[in-house]
Amino acid sequence: MPGQSGEAELSVRGSRFVAYAAPSSARAEAMAAVAQRREAHPKARHHCWAYLVGPPTAARDAGSSDDGEPSGTAGQPILGLIQRQAIGDAVVVVSRYFGGVKLGAGGLARTYARAAGEVLAGLPLARCVPRYTVELRLGFALEHAVRDWAAHHDAWLQDVAYDDGVTLRVSVPEVERQALAAFCSAQGIAHGFDE
Repeated sequence: MPGQSGEAELSVRGSRFVAYAAPSSARAEAMAAVAQRREAHPKARHHCWAYLVGPPTAARDAGSSDDGEPSGTAGQPILGLIQRQAIGDAVVVVSRYFGGVKLGAGGLARTYARAAGEVLAGLPLARCVPRYTVELRLGFALEHAVRDWAAHHDAWLQDVAYDDGVTLRVSVPEVERQALAAFCSAQGIAHGFDE
């Protein structure tokens, strides 16, 4: 995913293309970025976009729009570039100021992909670590041990509830899943792992 938002600009045969990329973990967030770009560039003729939510190889959601350009010449090339560069949780919007010279379908597709590539190339990327969330049920005496294990294994405690014991929702990196399952089994902690 992009580590921050950024902008790049290029001119091709009189048309100006302003590309914007940002992190986006939901469709609503991506659509808000598109709306923001429309406001920032109200005189642009087209605001073509694509987003991909989730890991690039297993996206939970994706979408694109040519916004009035010939079908398949803008949104799909932008989305294709995001996928080829293996970037997840991202939105790219390219605003075009028409310069009076038609670029043709191939020229448009290449230019939109190039604009998207330039903005993404200028951004730092944040590494996304797949995580697994599990609910643990334990006695009060074991809470400190679980918290200590979590602190040493990049695990996050999401929810804690107290009643006749402690119920914790723990998010761990996927690579630590088996280690947490082994820790829980060794401590006698009830857990919700699929085993």
